[in-house]
Amino acid sequence: MNIALMNKADMNMALMNKADMNMALMNKADMNMALMNKADMNMALMNKADMNMALMNKADMNMALMNRQT
Repeated sequence: MNIALMNKADMNMALMNKADMNMALMNKADMNMALMNKADMNMALMNKADMNMALMNKADMNMALMNRQT
């Protein structure tokens, strides 16, 4: 009986989680928006990679300037 009561408590947890699931389904529509934005983010990350290349080139430029000073 005690086991059954604990399981009933778990069931109540499950019902609360079902309410959370409904929230999650509403959020899933927002997630689709986020996934579209994630594609934009991937573009931004590629641009960031280009930026890193630019920063490396700037480091090379600094090396060139140091070499020029000597």
